[in-house]
Amino acid sequence: MLVLRPVIGRRFDPGVVGVAPLQLGAPRPITPEALLDDPGAMLAAVELTRDRAAFVLVDRPEHVLAQPFLYDAQRAHARAVVEVPLGRLLSWAERCAPVRDPILLYSTARSGSTLLVRALDRIDGMLGVSEPDAFTQLAEHPAFTRDPRCVALLRACTTLLFGSRRRAARLALKFRTQVLAIGAQLHAAWPTAPAVFLRRPLVPSVESYAHAFVDARRWRLERTALFRAWLRLRIANDGYGIAPQLWPPAGRPDAAALAELGPAYHAVAYWWSACGWAARLRGSGVDLLELDYDTLVGAHEQTIAAVLAHAGEDPRRAAESLPAFAEPSQQGAQHVRARGPSPRLQPRDVAKLRELLRNHGARLGVDASAR
Repeated sequence: MLVLRPVIGRRFDPGVVGVAPLQLGAPRPITPEALLDDPGAMLAAVELTRDRAAFVLVDRPEHVLAQPFLYDAQRAHARAVVEVPLGRLLSWAERCAPVRDPILLYSTARSGSTLLVRALDRIDGMLGVSEPDAFTQLAEHPAFTRDPRCVALLRACTTLLFGSRRRAARLALKFRTQVLAIGAQLHAAWPTAPAVFLRRPLVPSVESYAHAFVDARRWRLERTALFRAWLRLRIANDGYGIAPQLWPPAGRPDAAALAELGPAYHAVAYWWSACGWAARLRGSGVDLLELDYDTLVGAHEQTIAAVLAHAGEDPRRAAESLPAFAEPSQQGAQHVRARGPSPRLQPRDVAKLRELLRNHGARLGVDASAR
């Protein structure tokens, strides 16, 4: 017997993964069969330290899947949470019918990856899933790659993303940037899964990040000498909110240069990390189809056709994806700023970014030609 707890409140916290932002009510029993047979059951979290996975129950799963980010929609629409021991999760996955290799979509932030997965979702028989929190949680856990169950858990998360009910012939899984850190384990779980890496040059990536997430007033504040001194200390000591296994700047000679970027620091750190992780995946023999943002937005059908061909699908079906390019791909997402003054990078900001790339790119695993 499992325990179901109704959702009685929720808070918005994009920095927290999993079901922690949900306030839960009194528990009641539910059978494993009832959970797996519920069409609204969706895997939402994997808490390695508690040896638990969490499913959310939603009333309109098709509406949740239509939102730009799965984790965001699951929290907004969950009516209940059911926790499942990881051992049971693994045994359920072993009994499921084989799942076809998912299409694994990696990216630097602000590179059009949400648009790409929404476009693939328009193709009949394909289901595009954007940023499931379970994978992000596992990537951010410092001991995950040393857990002997890590490969089996990644396979189980993919197989049981929607309980035991198959929603499409082919899944396209788009991850948050940090999931690239466990790319080697994902490809051990799915050795023949096609992989795509979507990137955007550094300067426009940071500009897009600032436009989406940073208030212009805060941008001005975080450019001050006092803030940069504080950020330099935080970067050197604890990475300023970025898990050390994802981005270990402590003691690096370039920590001071990173602090000079002020509010752009997070955008730069994740961009650099993603490029380095992608390079390691290529070096390990993963056949990574590399695409860039400008090609995606400038040649829709050709780009989708290339992804389909790389995934062993009929590239002629790319035309089915075109309606997605006429819609805002992130409309309705809570964590993307919708209004207010937008900060702009000044020439001195751009010069700092290019200088950082030129001086420290090789140390951080990025060629200066990546801009």
